[in-house]
Amino acid sequence: RDPIQAEAALRRGLALQPDSPVPYQHLADYYSGLDQLPEGLEICQQGLDHFPRSLALRVMLAQISAALGKTDDASRIYDEVLKGRPDLDIVQYRFAMLLASQEKSPPSWERSTQLLRLLQGDRPSDPLLLDVLGWLHLRAHEPRRARELILAALKGAPEEPALHFHLAAAYAEEGQKGPARQELQMALGSQRPFAERLEALRLLRENASPDTDLT
Repeated sequence: RDPIQAEAALRRGLALQPDSPVPYQHLADYYSGLDQLPEGLEICQQGLDHFPRSLALRVMLAQISAALGKTDDASRIYDEVLKGRPDLDIVQYRFAMLLASQEKSPPSWERSTQLLRLLQGDRPSDPLLLDVLGWLHLRAHEPRRARELILAALKGAPEEPALHFHLAAAYAEEGQKGPARQELQMALGSQRPFAERLEALRLLRENASPDTDLT
């Protein structure tokens, strides 16, 4: 519970274990937990200067880059990782999550379609990964399959507003405006932050009933 002492101890680990990338991972994770993302990014890069083959540091660098809005950098790193280790499902899902957030990018759409082909037979136990799979199906214009997967995800994480928004989008694509509105109201009524809040408001306006006042 003492962040100054914690940081000092973690930094000592860099000197005490000079032949291991693990102290860099721990320190980068520490900074990320404090939302000090630029510091976490710098530590990851320093670690990779010493241990360029560290898979954990490369994946962590991609995650932090994505969180900082450096989507091109994150995409490049994920792509490079998967070229060497195409068996890493968790990296495929994280890459898919990143691509799914880039709605207006044709290359991102093409790459997410490729990932969907790899993952479509999967059934992850993590509800957030299940939601990613559903969102990929929705982007592939398969709303029924998307709805099934996102509903299953919501059973495991009913408090996540982004999942309600994704389910609303699936309902909307199927023309089910009533259920879409209900899910959007649940998403927008949540106190939890989610990146697609503006998109949810737009979708609510598009699916509003004729007698609804949204002003």
